[in-house]
Amino acid sequence: MDSSMKRRLLVVLVLLIAVTIAGCGPAGSRLLSEPLDAEEVTGILVVLAMGNPEYGADSKMIEERGEIDALVASLNGASIGARVNDMDLAVADASRYHIYRGDVLVQEVVFNGNDSERAWYHARRFWHRSGWHYVNYPDETPYQLYRDSDAEVVVVDEELRPMQRPTE
Repeated sequence: MDSSMKRRLLVVLVLLIAVTIAGCGPAGSRLLSEPLDAEEVTGILVVLAMGNPEYGADSKMIEERGEIDALVASLNGASIGARVNDMDLAVADASRYHIYRGDVLVQEVVFNGNDSERAWYHARRFWHRSGWHYVNYPDETPYQLYRDSDAEVVVVDEELRPMQRPTE
């Protein structure tokens, strides 16, 4: 094989590797590293973004089976989209979805702000980048399901303990 042919082969090989790596980026990956089994989930504590810790954050403990099933389906169906540019991040604290099996925390999902459309994605492969990514859902977002939930709103502090908001 002459040197010209070797160079062409090398270029083709490099292009194949680049296309393979680009195609395996986080876009299209699942939000959750492992899908949740809704039957095993006993509760989902949703804590909205906290502004001033002195006033706490609204939260709901989702324990009704139909609501758990809907939230688990939403999270299991969520796929990672493009990385969020720093300029496009909401100036907000994170909202957190704590997923429990009995008293055991099995997973936590972190969103930028309350709307659940930008999530923290922890890269599972060396060529991905951890960071805030847009999230695509097949149907309702977790935040829509939180808002529609009949669970009681409880104000919690930074340690997730119920608290009373100060009155002025």
